[in-house]
Amino acid sequence: KALCCSEEAILWFCRSASQGTAEAMFRLGRIYAGDTADGPGLISRVIAFVNEGEADHAQATYWFQMAAKAGEATAISASKKIELSPTERVSLADYMSGNAMTECESLLKARG
Repeated sequence: KALCCSEEAILWFCRSASQGTAEAMFRLGRIYAGDTADGPGLISRVIAFVNEGEADHAQATYWFQMAAKAGEATAISASKKIELSPTERVSLADYMSGNAMTECESLLKARG
């Protein structure tokens, strides 16, 4: 609760996701998809921090797919709701192959 509405929340979600926590991966998918239905302003504040207020469908899909691989049952259906542009498909392929760093990876690298 102490991290509820701070920019540090995204860092903790990223750390948790990097350790294989499906719930954190799913939450990151929701954040990057622009889902503002969770908590008192948390998601909208975090997405503003992460992406300057814009959804990032490639990263949302990446995190939903990672969450599904980690056992999050609802992640596949969430992923299927996102329509990717051709550019976003390329970005997703780069994230999935490790040819591009997600914002979480960049943040963790920068902040440790």
